[in-house]
Amino acid sequence: MFGTGMRAPHDDGYERSRNEPVFSPGMVLYAVCLMVMIAFATGAAQAADLFGTITVGGKALRNANLMLKSGREVPARTNQFGYYSIRNLPPGEYTLMIKIPDGTSRPVKVRIFPQNTEKNINLPERGR
Repeated sequence: MFGTGMRAPHDDGYERSRNEPVFSPGMVLYAVCLMVMIAFATGAAQAADLFGTITVGGKALRNANLMLKSGREVPARTNQFGYYSIRNLPPGEYTLMIKIPDGTSRPVKVRIFPQNTEKNINLPERGR
């Protein structure tokens, strides 16, 4: 059949051994790395961080207790500069409960996007 001058459909001039793998080890490694990167990017897109500063009347709210609520509660705290950070949150609508030194709590609605979200909050002083 091949002696007639016709070439087999797979004949590209390169003789292959029947034991030669179809995929080279480099191609397999590339495919595995690509799958891992896609899985990591998909997982990373599903969680984000919420961060920012909280002030009351323009002054940093230091060492304040916070509670992020939406189905579950996530506690947090501001530092001496009023900065807070809450990590690995799914995107969505939340209520951030901020405990003020006078003993009251103030709710603030927060929307977390699929990427990290900065939310700076300036609360008015009571009585103003």
